[in-house]
Amino acid sequence: MKVFNYECFAGTLSFAESLGWKCWLDEIMDETEPDTIDQAEEDALDYIVKQGYEIKHPEYKRVWHEDRLEKTNPIS
Repeated sequence: MKVFNYECFAGTLSFAESLGWKCWLDEIMDETEPDTIDQAEEDALDYIVKQGYEIKHPEYKRVWHEDRLEKTNPIS
């Protein structure tokens, strides 16, 4: 399986765009709410997973499961 190593928000969006994802945040002109930023990142991660990648995050054992970020299993 292909692996995407999560490092940051910008890197995630950039990688998803390199795979063909269209960043809809580019269409928002005013200040963006934090929830909107989070949703864009989730959309990008969903797209990466749909392209056959497993998402790895340095703070969590399993990062992407059933199309959502799983933050309940931090590495001790």
